[in-house]
Amino acid sequence: MKPLSTVLREENITKRDEVIDFVRNAELIRKGNKSKLDSKDARFTYSDSTANFTFGSARLYAADILVVNTGENSLENFKEKIKKLDNEIKKINEEKQDIEKKINFLKESGSEKFNDNEYRAYIAIQTMDKENLSDFEKAKIIGDLIK
Repeated sequence: MKPLSTVLREENITKRDEVIDFVRNAELIRKGNKSKLDSKDARFTYSDSTANFTFGSARLYAADILVVNTGENSLENFKEKIKKLDNEIKKINEEKQDIEKKINFLKESGSEKFNDNEYRAYIAIQTMDKENLSDFEKAKIIGDLIK
């Protein structure tokens, strides 16, 4: 658990709307007595470089509020979602490239039906023709084809 002021600074959340969204989606407790704060009705004021929050009748400084859970719509969770999506996109692009290679093989061979064994042999021959690869690199590529 970190103070709200620290989390806002670390996540670079500075705009009023971003602060309010973050606070309303986070699970917060009051520093000291550890009572849960109802963040749905939180109000935010900012003056003289001091962030103040009002929860019901309690007026607190950001340093007096602890963040327990950042919530589903937090910046941290959005960054994690982007990372996962980037990984999925990478996998999809690799699959797309593999399919495009198979289509090119079918066009070059004049076949209408794909044959995996012929394709692997074709890739092996292409690999052997690459002069810029060492014998070890060629062996590794061909070994991956055999798997």
